[in-house]
Amino acid sequence: MSFGIYKQGQGYWTRIMSAIGGGLLIAGGAAWLWQELSVVRVPRLWTVTLPEAGALGSLAPGAAVNVLNGAGDRIGGGTVREVLDGGSKIVLGGITDDPTVSEVAQLAAGSTTAMIGSPQTQALFEVTYLQGAAAGLLMLIGAIMVYWLVYLKRGTSDFLIATEGEMRKVNWSTRREVLGSTWVVIAISVIIAAILFIVDIGFSTFFTKIGVLESTG
Repeated sequence: MSFGIYKQGQGYWTRIMSAIGGGLLIAGGAAWLWQELSVVRVPRLWTVTLPEAGALGSLAPGAAVNVLNGAGDRIGGGTVREVLDGGSKIVLGGITDDPTVSEVAQLAAGSTTAMIGSPQTQALFEVTYLQGAAAGLLMLIGAIMVYWLVYLKRGTSDFLIATEGEMRKVNWSTRREVLGSTWVVIAISVIIAAILFIVDIGFSTFFTKIGVLESTG
């Protein structure tokens, strides 16, 4: 496929306006996608503090743990990402079932359970990064598609060039002709409205006289 503009210089305005229209559609789609992705829940890292080092035994990165509430019921699971401060702090990732911070009260590793303080959470990345990447990718792909359709694809380009050629043949009315036609339409509309008003009154009077309609007076 050649990347040179097909029939460069021809169909200038139809190509420009088509590209602008396509760009507006793509921008609208990118704005819609940005809004839709604003509700995406980004995975979080959880940092929990144990009552003492080794309270859950010897944990290593990759070990699986269960997340419990105050009553000891399982409300999720996770994987150890990092062990800090000699084992008194654990960084968890991949928490399942998406529990809230206020629900989490205990951790269990195997048969060992330990109470924990209020966890601290941190998103792996800002959701705006995801929104920007998705919207930017959509706009880039859309721009390439519009450029290909308007300036490279022969069938589309020929159609736009022919359209501009036909538009140049159109005999546009002068300002005087447009004003004259407008006044004629207004006058005819007023005359028709007046005739219909008179006919309506005549029929209303006739049917009132013969008793078909009740008199409003």
